[in-house]
Amino acid sequence: MTDEDVGLTPDPIAQERAEEYIRAAISYRLKAQAKATPIQAVEIPVADESISILDVPADVLDGIAAELRRIASLPARL
Repeated sequence: MTDEDVGLTPDPIAQERAEEYIRAAISYRLKAQAKATPIQAVEIPVADESISILDVPADVLDGIAAELRRIASLPARL
């Protein structure tokens, strides 16, 4: 959501600060949940041809890929 989305004058600095705040809040909640809840990994085999992603903007796909790489790089917990 941007300033323009809600009818305000664009303010790039405020927009950047808001995005940083949201990222920090999400990160904090994820870390708090990780500490409170044990993580159990489950592998579910899925045939490649059964997955299709249609009409998804490239930036969304890039974000998903970045998050998957981040998760894959986390140390395993037993």
